[in-house]
Amino acid sequence: AAVDVGLATLGGAVIGAYPAGSGEVDLLGWTAWQAGDWYGQDHRAVALAAEAGYQWTRTSWRPWVRGGLFRASGDESAADDTHGTFFPLLPTVRRFSQTTAYSTMNLNDLFVSLQARPRNAVGLRLDVHRLDLASAADLWYAGSGATLESGGTFGYAGRRSNGSKRLGTSIEASADVAVTPRFSLNGFLGWIKGGPVVTGTFRGDHLWFGYVESVITFATR
Repeated sequence: AAVDVGLATLGGAVIGAYPAGSGEVDLLGWTAWQAGDWYGQDHRAVALAAEAGYQWTRTSWRPWVRGGLFRASGDESAADDTHGTFFPLLPTVRRFSQTTAYSTMNLNDLFVSLQARPRNAVGLRLDVHRLDLASAADLWYAGSGATLESGGTFGYAGRRSNGSKRLGTSIEASADVAVTPRFSLNGFLGWIKGGPVVTGTFRGDHLWFGYVESVITFATR
């Protein structure tokens, strides 16, 4: 069927950083509420994030520990006239899913992150996520989002939940090295251990994803 979606999103964010001890505490919170029409159904959905961290700014390596929760609502029933799956209009998937195996729809993401900078030109990061679906009645979504104003391309794919909320656990590690002010090398390795949502569809229960990339920055005037 042709895409037939029309909705409005209203939200807000709060962010701050405050000196504390030998470093600073950072806080982040945001929420987005949606209403509109979804293929003839009323659309009502919400997403929210709450994060906090502490960075030791006056010690070597400048370690930074952060943790938080992200929640994007899912649909509770396919039989009613209300669609409850949060729809990220301008998705930034890799901010929440560096392995890109899931999207910020029908998702509960509890995470902890550790970052360090042994040198000014070297950045290290380690993330651990516990992943669950917000609703077992909805799907496990993946994709990069809507790409056309009209037509049959939706931009997301959905797999069945297999009656479970437990999506899995992901561990992701990355390193960024600035070789010169305009040239850098980045490496990433991610691993996901799938739960019943995954094993109910696939024979395997884990996924590896990695890459090495080079980035050239061009100066502009």
